[in-house]
Amino acid sequence: MHDVSRQSSVSLHPPDSLEEDGSEQGDGIDHSMGSGEGTNDEDGEDRLNGKPRQKKRGIFPKHATTAMRAWLFQHLNHPYPSEDQKKTLSELTGLKILQVNNWFINARRRIVQPMIDQSNRGGQGT
Repeated sequence: MHDVSRQSSVSLHPPDSLEEDGSEQGDGIDHSMGSGEGTNDEDGEDRLNGKPRQKKRGIFPKHATTAMRAWLFQHLNHPYPSEDQKKTLSELTGLKILQVNNWFINARRRIVQPMIDQSNRGGQGT
């Protein structure tokens, strides 16, 4: 059963309203993953359930998103960087490979797919 109190992950904003880390801008919602319950002890664990608390999301540096966005638009026909390309982008941007990987997963869904959908709608005479 779904927890009704959680925010939906469905975006109602167009792709150009995304922050550089891929999160939606200006909605005033705390997008951190922590439950807000329990007390933190010194090692960062929640005392109620013993699980480490998630860090709040940060915004990627402008140069990082610019570099990844440039790569994405240069490779629109196949927007899947190889492991070597991810490593190079990671070194170039100062992000972890996992962050680069997740950025591309989100970018394909939030940037590339709407572009494909838009071009498909345009060709159907609507």
